[in-house]
Parts: sequence; structure tokens; C-alpha cells
Amino acid sequence: MLSRTDVKALEPRAYTSYSRLVNLNIASLHRAGCKVVQVSTLQTGVTRSQTLGRGVEFAELKPYQPGDDTRHMDWRATARRGTPWVRAFESDQQKLVTCIVDQTSNLLFGSEVFTKSLVAAELSALCCWDHMALGYTVQMLVQTDQGLEQCGTATNTAQLTASLRMLSDCNQALRAFQANSIRDDEKLIVDELSRQTQRQDVYWFSSATQWQSSSVKALAMLGRLHNIHLVLIDDPLDTELDQLKGFDALGCSGQRLRTSHYSDAELTGAGKARMRDIQEVITQLISMGVGVYQASSCHDVVAQYQAHRGFGRFEV
Repeated sequence: MLSRTDVKALEPRAYTSYSRLVNLNIASLHRAGCKVVQVSTLQTGVTRSQTLGRGVEFAELKPYQPGDDTRHMDWRATARRGTPWVRAFESDQQKLVTCIVDQTSNLLFGSEVFTKSLVAAELSALCCWDHMALGYTVQMLVQTDQGLEQCGTATNTAQLTASLRMLSDCNQALRAFQANSIRDDEKLIVDELSRQTQRQDVYWFSSATQWQSSSVKALAMLGRLHNIHLVLIDDPLDTELDQLKGFDALGCSGQRLRTSHYSDAELTGAGKARMRDIQEVITQLISMGVGVYQASSCHDVVAQYQAHRGFGRFEV
């Protein structure tokens, strides 16, 4: 873990921080009063109703937010604190969501505004805050260069902030041009979630440059059990390789692309080939029933989350 001095020295466009991840709570769509996508039939996923029967076990007091059930107002706490507070209850039928966040050094890259790793971390935090407010149990898994980190399961604010602390530590530990060992995180994640029998929503924050055909197949297998939503963060230079002339790029598993060894025409051709590969992967994923959303390292994180309506969770 970095010291406070080291954290302050980190470039805020390259790295997020614990305080930023926590403060994203105020930018959640639920807090803004947005309505959840609903259908008349009972089913899991983004089409499931927001409401569940009130549980019999008291969980915590929390500040009132637009959309909270006013029948659960705690008038004593409201009078004592001067602001509205409501009682939260454990649901008789828990709603589950898992957020998987890629924080490998391959995503510590951004050519204009932010790094892809920062965008992935902050979009996932917004997703977690909204689902916590909607009564979900939130599980977070983080992919790092050292392996898969399980940040725990959160059913209340204190537990979620503890998970976000671990996420910020993983983000701040990233370093550029760090050789990676060959890993099979996708298989580990599929195995982990396959053991969880209750159907749930899974949000995976990554980059299109990370996904290969074998990974797509693993994700399709997981889609038989859960509702999968893949958020892909891209950058213009992911495919405009001719703009990297003279630079070395470090790819998956430490493979290095020495752009100075190639002509402009070769780099342009390689960029077009990569774009075709990315589009093919996205087409495959969509055909397999995976919800795919594209984000960018070049735009405001909150604005992108709002534009995607929480990746299908909220009504337009």
C-alpha cells in the first residue's frame, strides 16, 4: 500500500483514489431519482423489478435517497439529525451483482484524457453504488498482474467502501511497462461464478484489446448461468498504431511491439486488422446474448455512465 505522500504524488488522470471512488456515490443514477428498467414478469437481470418484499431483519439506517420507500422512514433519526433517514432491511430474496474490474498494467494506458484502468475502476464504483442503493448484495473481483483479487461481498455501505479501498490499492499499484505472467483469469472467474447457483447480474469492466476467442467462449459459458454485461474501455491508439511510430508498446503477457521496426504502412495495416478483430469479438459476444457497452478513456467517466443509463439498469 502506498503512503499518503505517494498517493498525492500520483497523476490524477492516470490513477484513481479511494476518496474519488467513495465520492462517486453522489453521482449515482438512483440518487438522481432515475427509474429502474422493469417488466411485468418476474425474472432476473436488468429487466427485473426494483422492488422486493420487505425483509424481516433490520440491516442499517441510511440517508434517504429519491426512490427509497417512504414507508421505511425512521422519524426519530430524521428528527435527531435534521435530514431524512430510512431503515434498510435484509431482503427475503437477495439480489446479487458481481463487478469484475480489470486492473492489469495493459490498461494503464491513455492517449488523451484518462487511462483505461482509471475509467474501469470508476465506472465499476458507480455501478456498485447504484446496485447497493437498489438493495443488491455486491461482490467485487479485481484482475491484477499478480492474479485475481477477491474484494469481498458487500451488503452495506461500510463493506462496500472496504471493497473500494482494495480496488483503489490495486489501481495505484499499477506501473507501466510491467511484464505480465501468462494467466487464465477468465477461467478462474468462470469457475468461481459457476459455483454460485443463484442467477445474478455480472458486470465486467475491461478493454476490447484483452479479449480473445477463447475468452469469448468462456464468457458465453458463464452466460448460461448469469446475466452478463461487458463494458469495454477503448482508446484511439488501440487501433491507430501508426500514431505510435517510434514507441514501444507492451501487450498481453509481456509481448512487446517495437513500432520503430515497422513502416507506416505496416502499422496502419496492423491497426486495421486489430479493429477488425475487435469488431469480430464484439459481434460474437452480442450474438451469444452478452450485453456489450463501449466506453472511452477520452471522456468524463460520470457522463459516460449516465449516457449508458448505468449499462442498461435505468430507463432512458
